Amino acid sequence: MKLRCPQCGTGYEIPDRVLPRPDEAGTLRRLRCVRCRCVFLLSSDIAGPGEDLLSGTDSVYFDLVTPVPPASQFAGGPLPAEASAPPPVMMKYQVRTATAAEARQASTQVVPAAGWSRENTLDLGDFEINRFARAARIKMLVASILFFGTLGFFAYVAAMNEWAIDVNHFDEQVKRAFFLQTPVEKEADLLVKLDVRLLKGYHLRLKKGLLVGVITGEVQNNAAVGMQHVMLEGRLLNPSRQVILRKEVPCDVSPTDAQIRTTRRNQVSALYESEGAMHNCVIRSGYTVNFKVVFEELPKEFNSNWVFQVGPASAAPVPAP
Repeated sequence: MKLRCPQCGTGYEIPDRVLPRPDEAGTLRRLRCVRCRCVFLLSSDIAGPGEDLLSGTDSVYFDLVTPVPPASQFAGGPLPAEASAPPPVMMKYQVRTATAAEARQASTQVVPAAGWSRENTLDLGDFEINRFARAARIKMLVASILFFGTLGFFAYVAAMNEWAIDVNHFDEQVKRAFFLQTPVEKEADLLVKLDVRLLKGYHLRLKKGLLVGVITGEVQNNAAVGMQHVMLEGRLLNPSRQVILRKEVPCDVSPTDAQIRTTRRNQVSALYESEGAMHNCVIRSGYTVNFKVVFEELPKEFNSNWVFQVGPASAAPVPAP
């Protein structure tokens, strides 16, 4: 028999084994809805010949009439030939919400049946219509939430890291995306993001005929973090492209030509010092600073066919505040 909860309308399909049989006609049974936990009554009676079973029923349910085989059975052996099978007994059922008084009286009027709980109230959870389909829909919903949530998580992390996912530094990328923390970059990664541009190369003649090479230019920080202790390496290559001289200097220091000319021999490095220590060149993300590399003493065979080169030598990220 199919019925619906009179309070929330949840549908159930009750098997015949738990319905009142003909010998239990007139009894009340309590049912509990698995959705709203409403307790309602199921009344039963034997339908008379030709009775209009739809009259006098105000509950919403299906299949008011359920054919039930007779309760009496023959014990042992086949039925006698002269015995005729009794006609099936038609039971009528009605579902309605119990009043407070009926709910109290029902416990004494209920006849226990198979599958009913001790308090004689049948929980209808096992008989809900489409309960398996509902469970499948819930599982599908949970799976969809997990799938699209994971997809959105990776998309957000990628978007906050310039659409580049690095599996080796994924934890740092997640911190940057969700906690606005700057990822710790390796020195090699920082150097790649330093763009060095040469502007001018020339030489100066000092006292006693010494020849000094000078290279000017600018360096731009293309990294997402600021850099400090930025050092540049200047190289002088002969026509055979062999490195003859190397010089490391900090950027953001540009001694004037007058300062260079008045510097003593082997004292050019002092131009890049501040209070006895090498100048700390700091370049903020996206900013550009100037530089000037001075080679203290050029070879005597130096000419216009020689080549000056400048590139990043070392750098460190500026620590987060």
